[in-house]
Amino acid sequence: MKISYMLVNHSGHDLSMPIGAAWQWIHEVDDEKLMRSILEGLKRITHEDRLTLANLRINQRECSDVLLENTFGFKVSVLYDKTIAPKRIIHLHEDDEEENLQQP
Repeated sequence: MKISYMLVNHSGHDLSMPIGAAWQWIHEVDDEKLMRSILEGLKRITHEDRLTLANLRINQRECSDVLLENTFGFKVSVLYDKTIAPKRIIHLHEDDEEENLQQP
């Protein structure tokens, strides 16, 4: 399943991202646990670093109903704006750590 979103630094509070910049993240996740972890991280980051969450997309074709139900509990405002152009795109493939430990 793919989760993509942008974080925009309108406040200038987060010094790791230039003021006014938008960075896009694309996560490929394999299970509900990883998806929850990403969404919890977004809650924390947007609150602590005062970043704006924009254009959140979840590839629903690959999601189970149980997985999608968990996204309704995500209580962060999301800005949807097609004019936002990311200055950096970060593509990550998230694997379950337990699965990685079992591989030879």
